[in-house]
Amino acid sequence: MKVLLFTHEQDVDGLGCASLAETAKIEYKLVLSKTFELDEKINTTLDKEDISSYDKIIVTDLCPKEETLKMIAKDETLKFYTIIKQLKNLIVLILSLLYQKKQVLKKVEQVYFTNT
Repeated sequence: MKVLLFTHEQDVDGLGCASLAETAKIEYKLVLSKTFELDEKINTTLDKEDISSYDKIIVTDLCPKEETLKMIAKDETLKFYTIIKQLKNLIVLILSLLYQKKQVLKKVEQVYFTNT
């Protein structure tokens, strides 16, 4: 499966979606977008690329404007899927990993810097 993935570049849940795509070992092209640039990125990509080579086009952590969604809905050839799923589990996982990293760093600090 080949996926065109649009996601938010400015926070963990957007970048986490890209990380999940990498972890899933799927073939994908990543298009990072700031909050208010998504529609421009979608339109530019649709104009410049042969999107028929993608099995799915996925938008995560952002939502296109209504006019962009209507344009997509009218185009029968577009295979467009918007994924807006609960990111709660992803956020909990990331927070857990960050907490573990913090604990490891504390231990390293204790071992290497408090005994000198």
